[in-house]
Amino acid sequence: MIDRDVKVLGKCYGSTAVGTHGQMVIPVEARRELGIETGNKLLTFNFFQGRAILLIKADVIEELITLITARISEFETLARQVSKIVTRTNGESN
Repeated sequence: MIDRDVKVLGKCYGSTAVGTHGQMVIPVEARRELGIETGNKLLTFNFFQGRAILLIKADVIEELITLITARISEFETLARQVSKIVTRTNGESN
């Protein structure tokens, strides 16, 4: 159970505090392992229903959008297949 939770939640790098100017320090181990360097842009998201902040490197989002755009037809096919399965399952349960 603990092993599964670690994979879902990710590695904990320690703690940080918010300074008087709203700044935080990202622990050095996290920066090294995740390749975060001075000047990198991080997108900040409300996460876990407002109880957490999710930081994602902006260039990773760009890569994700490029990947999704390049493979959009595969995603459309998958979405249609899932929709058919859901429709079939809902029809059987009535």
